[in-house]
Amino acid sequence: SRIKSTTSPHQNKETSKKYVTQNNKFNLIISIALAATCLTAFHSLGSSHLLSTLLSALAVIRFISRSYEIGYAFGCDVFQQHDSSTGLKKHERISLALYSYVEIFFYSAAAYTVLPTITTALDAITLALNVGTLTNVGYAFSKPDTPFFVNILFVQVFSTLSLVVLSLAAYLSKNENA
Repeated sequence: SRIKSTTSPHQNKETSKKYVTQNNKFNLIISIALAATCLTAFHSLGSSHLLSTLLSALAVIRFISRSYEIGYAFGCDVFQQHDSSTGLKKHERISLALYSYVEIFFYSAAAYTVLPTITTALDAITLALNVGTLTNVGYAFSKPDTPFFVNILFVQVFSTLSLVVLSLAAYLSKNENA
């Protein structure tokens, strides 16, 4: 890449490290802002209002794309066979994973406003917490005629598992400088 060709290996790692940590925090802020906006519109205007519908659609797009990004990035990081290109230490990696874990709750709650089983903003938040903590995934399937689209919540399950089981377990088992 362009960064690699103009900097030394140490500068490249520092640049990459800064980029990754800043983007991780930026993504958390964007997800919080989107969730607050989407849930407020859902609560104030209702699910059928055009603004609520557009925000919910944007939230679903972010939900899918960010879940994929988190799962892919942390999965690759755990299974990589070479030295890290960012130079992140064990505790920095854990910190990034925890920021992403919190972010999953926010963008999931916003995306869940599209589900027909969600009637209030509190329902969406509750579902995101239930699924994200893996305590009650069945909360979304409480009605007998639950549509197939509700299965989208398993995207959150996958993201949560990739962070909690794969990443955090791998990071905790690494030595301090890895």
